[in-house]
Amino acid sequence: MTRSYENLDDLQGDLRKLSTLINVIEQKVFETPDIDEVGHLLWIARDLAEQIVTNSEDVCSSQNIVKQSRQKAN
Repeated sequence: MTRSYENLDDLQGDLRKLSTLINVIEQKVFETPDIDEVGHLLWIARDLAEQIVTNSEDVCSSQNIVKQSRQKAN
């Protein structure tokens, strides 16, 4: 997981990781209904999703600052 996002590529990378994790959870649920394993994976997915939301707010904010600066310069 990316600690902070420098750009949208970092954000997209973490979104791909979350998507992969959710796919693994889905496979686990249907293959072996070990609720403890699934629960642990769901905790990881939740934490990653929360981190993505927090970090995406940062990158979106900085992208808007850059965009506004460029508009003012023109």
